[in-house]
Amino acid sequence: MAKVYLSSTVLDLKDERRAVSDWLIAADHQPMHSYVADSETVRESCLDDIARCDLYVLLVGHRYGYIPEQDNPDGLSITHLEFRRAGELGLPRIALMRTSVPDIQHSDLLDSKRNLRLQAFHAEVRQTLRPAEFNDAADLIAALSAAVPRALRASPDSADAAVRRPQAPSPSHPGAPRATATSSDKSSWWSSLPGLLTGAAALITAIGGLIALFVGGEDEKAAPPAALPPLAQPGPATSPSLAPRLPSVTLAGSVEVSFEKVAPATYSIMGIETQPRTPSYYGLRVKVRLLNRARYDMNFLDNSFRLLIDGQPGAPDSNLKLLVHGNATLDGEVTFQVPYAARTLVLRVIHHADSGEVADLPLRIDSGAAPAKPGDIQIGGQRVETGDIGAGARVDIRQSQ
Repeated sequence: MAKVYLSSTVLDLKDERRAVSDWLIAADHQPMHSYVADSETVRESCLDDIARCDLYVLLVGHRYGYIPEQDNPDGLSITHLEFRRAGELGLPRIALMRTSVPDIQHSDLLDSKRNLRLQAFHAEVRQTLRPAEFNDAADLIAALSAAVPRALRASPDSADAAVRRPQAPSPSHPGAPRATATSSDKSSWWSSLPGLLTGAAALITAIGGLIALFVGGEDEKAAPPAALPPLAQPGPATSPSLAPRLPSVTLAGSVEVSFEKVAPATYSIMGIETQPRTPSYYGLRVKVRLLNRARYDMNFLDNSFRLLIDGQPGAPDSNLKLLVHGNATLDGEVTFQVPYAARTLVLRVIHHADSGEVADLPLRIDSGAAPAKPGDIQIGGQRVETGDIGAGARVDIRQSQ
């Protein structure tokens, strides 16, 4: 049984916290929660509890949470402080990040100042870990059930315990006797016998070759060894040296665009990543958040986006097909194929073409600079660290004017 510290904001993730806690108990683990009443301050109590746990599980939503005023020069929330403390202690950490927002009023997406803090926290989590994303309770439990056993197995403490702990009988045969030293010795002998035979065969072959060399005729001695076939050389299509350098693509203007005529909505660019594909083309992956400010549902599709490559529109190849409920938000990804020779890129957002609700977001290509370090990101004009978004990628996120 492991003690598992469960960290999250409370107001927006009540149901998710309960589901995770129930799963941990059913799996014979002991969940420990933040925000427990104590004589100490909430901050001190939470951070001290982490040191007594074997695993840290973070639920990340779209709310930054309570920010203690004392002994908190960086102005971090309790959840953010807990995440860092678990890292300082070397505790195995799991992050589960929610992509959907059932209720915008219980999020910080409409508060520009707190939203910047939230995005910086998301960025730090993505750089430090590879969070599993979930949309509903089923996704959450599926990700949790896969991540917890893997994290506990990888924990140094659990590995040491496994070495020290004697092997118990199989649960399916509780009455099975322990293996004796004699049976263990026999098993080791038979398992090593094939290796001994193989070694003997190799020795016999070598002796036979020496005998043939010294007793063979003159013709045999003079015969040159058979030439080895030449190594296959990589062709132009597979030679990595012939592929151009993976460029860095960034936003050259605003991070978001809003529409009001037909269905009020806001599209925000959350990240941009370049990925190698072929010697002639690279992939461009754009993470977009759609905030549906209408009361009814809204489609979130590939057809809402085009990439103008040197002025020519190109369609995505990502097959984005999502439905965003009224007064809710959802993240999606669109991908494009871009030739290395492209000189200009513009991301076109098509909210309602018939009403003229179309916006162009210019992108900047930097093919000569060194690949950006994963985590280079601008939020509100300040550099912060973000997640591993792939080699050669640089993301600029600025608060829209």
